[in-house]
Amino acid sequence: MKSKIPLFAAFQRLQKITTKSTGLFGNPVLSTPDGFQKLTIDVENKAYKLVDQIINKTGPKDKPTVALVDDLSNVICSAADLAECVRNIHSDGAFASAANESMRIFTNLVETLNTNTALLNALKKSLITESHLLDDTDKRNIDLFIHDFEQSGVGLPDKEKKEFVSLSNEIFHYASIFSKNTDKPSLFTEEEQKEYGIGPLVDTPYPHIADPELRKLFFNRFYQHSDEQEHALRGLIGTRHMLANLTGHESFAHRAQPFSLLGTYENTIKFLEGIIKTFSNTVEPELNLVKEAFHGQKVELNPISEWDYSYGSSLYRQRLFGFTGLLSKYFHFETILCGFEMIVKKLYGIRFETSLPINGEIWDGKVIKINVIDENSNLLGTIYIDLEDRETKLTGDCHYTVRCSKELDNGEFQTPIVVLSLDACDSETEIENLTLSPHMAETFFHEMGHAIHSMLGRTRYQHTAGTRCPTDMAEVPSNLMEFFFNDMRILKLICKDSSGRSIRDDEAEALIASRSLFSGVETLQQTHYALFDLLAHGPEYAPMIANGKITTTELFAKIGKKALPQIGRGENVAWPQRFSHIGPYGAKYYSYLVAKASASLIWEKCFREDPFSRKRGLAWAKVQSYGGELPSSDLLGIALQKAPIATDLCQALHSNYSRNMELIKDSSSKM
Repeated sequence: MKSKIPLFAAFQRLQKITTKSTGLFGNPVLSTPDGFQKLTIDVENKAYKLVDQIINKTGPKDKPTVALVDDLSNVICSAADLAECVRNIHSDGAFASAANESMRIFTNLVETLNTNTALLNALKKSLITESHLLDDTDKRNIDLFIHDFEQSGVGLPDKEKKEFVSLSNEIFHYASIFSKNTDKPSLFTEEEQKEYGIGPLVDTPYPHIADPELRKLFFNRFYQHSDEQEHALRGLIGTRHMLANLTGHESFAHRAQPFSLLGTYENTIKFLEGIIKTFSNTVEPELNLVKEAFHGQKVELNPISEWDYSYGSSLYRQRLFGFTGLLSKYFHFETILCGFEMIVKKLYGIRFETSLPINGEIWDGKVIKINVIDENSNLLGTIYIDLEDRETKLTGDCHYTVRCSKELDNGEFQTPIVVLSLDACDSETEIENLTLSPHMAETFFHEMGHAIHSMLGRTRYQHTAGTRCPTDMAEVPSNLMEFFFNDMRILKLICKDSSGRSIRDDEAEALIASRSLFSGVETLQQTHYALFDLLAHGPEYAPMIANGKITTTELFAKIGKKALPQIGRGENVAWPQRFSHIGPYGAKYYSYLVAKASASLIWEKCFREDPFSRKRGLAWAKVQSYGGELPSSDLLGIALQKAPIATDLCQALHSNYSRNMELIKDSSSKM
């Protein structure tokens, strides 16, 4: 297919004529892996210079202490966030290894400074001595910084402070090992390969194959126990629990909740248990549909096994709506990108300027660069999109913040930089010929929601810029973009085949309805995962896991019997050992459900009637611009005129489910 969009047509020309070279993200120091050592030394020097200014009051007289502390945070985070991204997805192992070492040093630096009593005292004292310089924004950021210090045990005796830093390093160590192995393929034996006519690798738990015994084999082998992974999980959960206890918290799950929308561990438990109760009546009707798909086949249905549920739900979905994967012909990456730009241009008045990175600016791979421009032609920030699925890249679609927005001393704003990592194509695929599955296209909208949140951030301090807010609020803009994607009017505009023909009404309806099918079970599955994450870090089970009195597999099975007893997995399914989110989202995975519910409320109130409303769009952009400068409840209160509580969120999820059921009913009646 020939590219019809100038920005993509220019790609090959740019590749041929670009002779300039730079370092990673335009930093010439990072032209080689050795540059990370230089960067690390430079960051440490700048950091300790700022520490001296803060403690000894040698900084600018008219600059409040909180601003200097944020400068300190910005110096470290701008390097640490870059290193975090590079160590996970750079295509050159030498760069990734160097970035990993820098990240280890930065982590130690942060935790060491967070136990510096003199820094804390300078902040606390500034509330009195600098009161004439401080407004509400300054005071909130001071509170947030003080909370971070206290979370790090700044008030502990020196021996315990050293223990805190040591535990933080152990947490980083265990999390790195665990994360690296969550995507490690399992293997079939030679005998199994011969018996079933299959290859050696088990890279999915849910193969679409008719043989129930082979489905079971795939599932159980993919989730087979690994001593190495269980050891890493025990170490991660155990050291987190020790760190939480050291800093005066009952558990790491308790430690993780302040500033979240729900506020406490107990409220979060009630929220998740409320979902189980609210959705309990949705399971049987959905499972009955799956059982229909197995009519006449020898499959155990009471309870149905997860591998059979996955296959049966796919069969029923195809029977009702056809194979929606065939609709990929409407999801050319370039048209999806331009469609997304059309939405944010109508809502927020921003546009994209797309190009290829110059040599050295980014790693080798299928990467594009987008400069985000406002209506006054000002650069808001830069988004890099890495589309390539490769072995050197941490698997999983995600968003990396490389640099946050922040008001600088000259009144201008530091431009944010983000990277979206998507497993969308191999190294041989040309970007202008790339088509996405409908699921990948929706994921692209989700991750771009994160990116635009970062671009819109215009806060005084980087500590609260963009997605630097409580996790539940950080996930709202991305979840809201999924509602835009699954709107008939949007799909008709952005989905076109190679001849420029839009997706047909019946195809769009079938796609939306098929993605809504079985959403009751899906919600309970997510609740199961969230409860596991929360309870594994909670006061009862964290010490039991750490001491080997219960395995993560056993705890996961126990919670499953409460959350979704109608689907069986068996007792030995080591699902937690594949749960990559437990590292970065420890005790906060439930935030996805909070964010989905909040996004549903915002969609219904602000955009369902008119998804292109500039007035509503600018109002929502303003909310996003605050980042974490205001509490989550205040931000949602601005958007909804009422801050939702746990019962509102449960009801929002169920209302969204009910609307989906009506959509499915309407769509299936037309088939």
